[in-house]
Amino acid sequence: MNLPTYTVNNFSAGPGVVFLGVSGATPAADIGALSEGSALSVEVQVETTHIRQGYPRMNIHAFQTSHGAMISFSGLEWDTNNLLNAIGTGVTLAGVSTETFEFGGDPTPTTLAVHVRHKMAQSGHTMNIYGWQVVAEPALSIELGDDPHEFPYKFVCQRATTRWGGGTLAEGAQLIEFERQTA
Repeated sequence: MNLPTYTVNNFSAGPGVVFLGVSGATPAADIGALSEGSALSVEVQVETTHIRQGYPRMNIHAFQTSHGAMISFSGLEWDTNNLLNAIGTGVTLAGVSTETFEFGGDPTPTTLAVHVRHKMAQSGHTMNIYGWQVVAEPALSIELGDDPHEFPYKFVCQRATTRWGGGTLAEGAQLIEFERQTA
C-alpha cells in the first residue's frame, strides 16, 4: 500500500480572522466577516537566478534574487475604514448619521500591519501569520448584485526591521512570519 506517514494534528481547514492596524503596532481591529468560499490566501514569492557553466550548460549555483509575500482575502462588510485600507489611501469621515470614504489624489499609500489568526481544526493549535508592514495592492471592484457584496483585499508585505512589540527582526526574517502556538 502506498500510504505515507502523517500526523493528524497537522491537518486543518477553514479560513481565519484578519486583523488590520497601523504599521509598527499590533493590529487589534478585526475586519469582520470574510466571504464564504473565498480563500484567505498567503503567498510567498521567490525568484531565483541560476549560474550555468560548461557545455552543455548546467546549473552549478543559484541565488535567490527576489523575496516577496502577499496576503489576500475578500470581506463582506460595508465599512468605510476597511475601504480605506483596501485602497491604501483616502479619507474617511463619520457624522451623526453618515460615514463616507473619499478617494483620489494622494500618491502615498498608508503602511499597515496584518495579523491572520487561524484555529487549527484537529489539534486546536493556533496559526498566526504576521505581515509586519504591508501596503494595499488596490484593485477594488464591488458588484452590486443578488449575491452578497464582496470587498477584495490584497496586501503586499514590505521589509520591516522591528516586531510590533519592539523586538528586532533578524536579517532574512523581515517580511512575514508563520507561528504555530501549541498551548
